[in-house]
Amino acid sequence: MKTTFLITMIVALGLNMTFASENLPKKPILNVVETSYQMLLTQPDNNLVEFTLYKEEGDLFKVKVYDVKGNRLFTKRIKKNNKSKTSFDLSELPIGSYFVKVERNKEELYSQQIDKK
Repeated sequence: MKTTFLITMIVALGLNMTFASENLPKKPILNVVETSYQMLLTQPDNNLVEFTLYKEEGDLFKVKVYDVKGNRLFTKRIKKNNKSKTSFDLSELPIGSYFVKVERNKEELYSQQIDKK
């Protein structure tokens, strides 16, 4: 009886820990904190890239996604909001490497490789 109870508790705790770990946020690919802005780039799953930006009003940011040949696939302008969150769906793209580039007022700030597996 005690053994059955112990095994049941271990299984229940193991399942609980599995579900809890699935809800944890993914580790950021890029996390930049500067005086006038903060950027966070995450890839919660293989087909989605999320970009969050906190910025001062008036700055124009562009987030662009390129393939390895330099072809621009997506562009998102972020002008008005102080906080913006956007995502890029990679599900229609083939497996491979892509680059996310961030510009502020036409100056490239960051370029980060992301991989779709």
